Amino acid sequence: MKEKLLKIKEKLLYKKSIENCETDDMKNYSKTKQMDNPDNLDQNIHSFLNWYRQFLLDNDIFLSDLDDTIKNMENLIDKMAIWYELRYPDYEIGKLLPYGNTERQDINKTMFENNSYIKDLLYDDEDVKCLEWADFYNKEAFIKSLPNREKRYFSNPKYPSIVYWNVNQISAHLHLSADGFVEYSEFMSFVDPNILDQELTGKHITEVVELLKEMKIEFPIENEFEKAIKNYHDKIYLKEELLHCVMYKIIQRGQNRIGPRRAFLFAKEFDINIDIPMIYGIDYSDLNLKIFINEYIKAGGTKDLACYVNYFCSDSDNLEKIITIETLLKSINYSNDSFYKPEVDYLHKRLVDILNSQIDQDEKVKQLRIQRKLEKSKQNKL
Repeated sequence: MKEKLLKIKEKLLYKKSIENCETDDMKNYSKTKQMDNPDNLDQNIHSFLNWYRQFLLDNDIFLSDLDDTIKNMENLIDKMAIWYELRYPDYEIGKLLPYGNTERQDINKTMFENNSYIKDLLYDDEDVKCLEWADFYNKEAFIKSLPNREKRYFSNPKYPSIVYWNVNQISAHLHLSADGFVEYSEFMSFVDPNILDQELTGKHITEVVELLKEMKIEFPIENEFEKAIKNYHDKIYLKEELLHCVMYKIIQRGQNRIGPRRAFLFAKEFDINIDIPMIYGIDYSDLNLKIFINEYIKAGGTKDLACYVNYFCSDSDNLEKIITIETLLKSINYSNDSFYKPEVDYLHKRLVDILNSQIDQDEKVKQLRIQRKLEKSKQNKL
């Protein structure tokens, strides 16, 4: 009971200290792109789907089944969010990034050791005990399991092997490598007599376009040079925003504590924006918030990041409150032990091990000295 009362007191002090410093951070509201609208988790996904629709229209892709293609993209976002939730259930998130979970279940035992299918199939299941579910259901395996129409979103974009200066004339053109470098050029002197084909070899297509613009050459509407560059960057954006939308969905599904933590793991694994999970991860009632912030900072996060306060709180007034990580860290009354607890525990364990080994060594030395004295005493008696 005493321990529970102390936790309640600590929680109340924590909330009071943060509320006292919110006002100064309202000026930072505009710093964060995701804060344009309180409902932006849904809005960001819909904005991406609208952009994707326009991308398909601009490139005359799947015009016969456009709505189905958009719906398939939306389903893929849901599918990836659910995959990551299956891979890292709530109780496993609690072990990796504590949030107050007390459930003792172990996903590795559930999926492997206690799996009746494996037990019936294998006579000796000792090797199964070495398997890790998160490693087993990894992102490469998941992506490979997708149908081709979904799998292609995760492939690296490539430039076309040939681009024409004017598709209506089909004369001057560039032969490109997959990453956009000119392997050789043909008939570019027809565009301008001062352009030598051999001088373009080895240049990136973006350099060629820049060079032509510097020469004040008018680009035809149907040129594939600029179109190839735009398509390449659109596909990079498509892949990145798809993954961002998966994060939004993960955050939505996991709500205030679990969602941002699970999305943070996702962001680190796919090497995308780790700011997004943190923006929605400030929950005043979260006694492990400093540990989460510490992991964010260690992963390269910034203390200037402006975050929503209690984004999932039913009180709409809370959606207008924001605070920076820096101000939050100054305001939290928890001891530093709660912030650096994993590191402190590790260092403490190492120190204890060293001291114990030193004690053991000292004890061995004492034992040897006593033994030598006893032997010397026996010899003297003889």
